[in-house]
Amino acid sequence: KPDGYTLLMGISTLAILPSTRKKLPYDALTDLAPITQTIAAPNILVVHPSLPVTTVRQLIAFARKTDLDYASAGLGTNPHLSMALFLNMAHIKMVHIPYKGLGPALVDVMTGRVPVVMGTMLSTLRHVQSGRLRALATTGVKRSSALPKIPTVSEAGVKGYHVTQWYGLFAPAGTPEPIIEKLNRAMVGALRAESQKFARDGAEAVGDSPKDFARIMKAETEKWAKVVRAAGLKPR
Repeated sequence: KPDGYTLLMGISTLAILPSTRKKLPYDALTDLAPITQTIAAPNILVVHPSLPVTTVRQLIAFARKTDLDYASAGLGTNPHLSMALFLNMAHIKMVHIPYKGLGPALVDVMTGRVPVVMGTMLSTLRHVQSGRLRALATTGVKRSSALPKIPTVSEAGVKGYHVTQWYGLFAPAGTPEPIIEKLNRAMVGALRAESQKFARDGAEAVGDSPKDFARIMKAETEKWAKVVRAAGLKPR
């Protein structure tokens, strides 16, 4: 029942699935009532340290003269489509090697079997800090507080590129507005109180309004639909 006692903590995949699945038993834009985006974190474009590139521009130049593979967390995932968007905007090609999750993909990049991967901040940051992976850029609008010396992809040469992995709180559609507003106030207050904990993991506490989050959901759904079409992916 839309009474405020049953909630969903959703992830940015909600905006991707409408373009990668033939049939879904729900429509996230109409069946869910956005409460607030909770956190957002950039992805990290990383390479094995043996690859002779230290910048995004060098990677692009290297890919234009050498066949490169890249690993992903799986077909149609946020990291995969983030890389597909990067390749499209950089006008280069690489061979996609999909894995069953980011964990095994990162293992094969760290061992040198595959040279490139677009990783999530939470899963990849510690391997960058340990030196097992080399970070070339992060994918947010601004630099990550966890990796302040690493440029964004847009700064590094692919102007206008921007991708985040976000989480958000939803209620069922039809939940009364006063309940949505009460839940929003409570969650936004909690996020602000704990913002430093998220920052240590390279994430940003957001805490926006229900209307702002609804606009983001719509814009993200439209954005990923274009990326999926450009990548030539067929809905499964």
